[in-house]
Amino acid sequence: MFGHNASLNIGGSFLASTASAVKLADGKEFSAIAPNPPSSLLRVNVPIGLQYGSNPGSIVNQSRAIDSKGQIFGLQVLRGQTIALVGDEIQLQRGQITAPQGRIELGSIANNNNLVSYSQ
Repeated sequence: MFGHNASLNIGGSFLASTASAVKLADGKEFSAIAPNPPSSLLRVNVPIGLQYGSNPGSIVNQSRAIDSKGQIFGLQVLRGQTIALVGDEIQLQRGQITAPQGRIELGSIANNNNLVSYSQ
């Protein structure tokens, strides 16, 4: 959940997900819930999808963060970058999302076998 005053301060694209694991091209899986994953797993593999368990959860955006000029921008990425929210259900409860000359991607896994796949 991104609350009313939530904001991002990152230099690239951003993906928020309620997934419990990231599936990798070599068949391995980086789990968000399994203890002690190998530290090199994500550095040497290309992710091919997000794996969701039996209770994938929702993403709720209520962010109405305000810049120094008084403009509401909410969750924002830098110019030309991507912000992606992927979960069972995406709720934009008056929350704003901004990606100047970039991409805003929203994905719901409803009726999708609990797997979201990536493609270039």
